[in-house]
Amino acid sequence: MTVPVVVLQIDSPDTFVEELKHRGISEVRVCAWYRRSPYLIMEMKCRFTAYDPGSGVILRLDVTYYRGFYGTEEDKREAREAYEKVVEPVKEKISRVARILDGEYHNGEAKW
Repeated sequence: MTVPVVVLQIDSPDTFVEELKHRGISEVRVCAWYRRSPYLIMEMKCRFTAYDPGSGVILRLDVTYYRGFYGTEEDKREAREAYEKVVEPVKEKISRVARILDGEYHNGEAKW
């Protein structure tokens, strides 16, 4: 069953973690987003979402970790390194206060 919700876009991993603590949320969903532009230019990000059923709010944190050309093995290596450098520390912070599962929250439901 879907329910009406408000999405609160958060720009800081620290603020996201503080909101999780403040709201008593113990589960976060994560999924990868990719956007391809012409000429093999790629933007990659991870989206973290958490649902607070008490207030009908979905917290959302988008972490962009790579923008650039993508197609060669060197490009793929740079994207993997960027993921490790940018996303892994965010995952570590979040995992201290909540479980991280696959998927994304939409209208109060976790799904793809």
